[in-house]
Amino acid sequence: MQGEKIRDAVRQLRLSIKGPNGNPLSQTEFGRLIGKSLNTIQRYESLVAPKGAALIDLRELAKEHGQGYLAQVFDEAATSEIGQSVRSSRIAADRIKAAMDKLDDLAEQYPHLAPVVDVIVADLTVALNRMFEINPPKDPEP
Repeated sequence: MQGEKIRDAVRQLRLSIKGPNGNPLSQTEFGRLIGKSLNTIQRYESLVAPKGAALIDLRELAKEHGQGYLAQVFDEAATSEIGQSVRSSRIAADRIKAAMDKLDDLAEQYPHLAPVVDVIVADLTVALNRMFEINPPKDPEP
């Protein structure tokens, strides 16, 4: 039953997002938006519910489009699957992103700091991406 609920949520999210012509996104357009193929979107909506990072991406997209209930469906599925609190990870990720934005502002104000800021932002980006990997790669031995 959980899989059906998630598949329905994917379809509802797609239909809630309007394209440039004012009509709901087609499966192809929705796939382009989230970086997935038409076949993947068709599977998500009718056969196999999305898993892992795809659930997190869908949750964020639902939030961006004011679909709080759908965001909650994806969040609950991700939390259940991953077995950890996606919410607390999301809060940490949001804080890291805010810090990255502040660093970018600092680099604009003080151009001589830009090279250092770029390195810090790159490291934070790697850390942020690893937060959402189930099995992140290990750092090489020193």
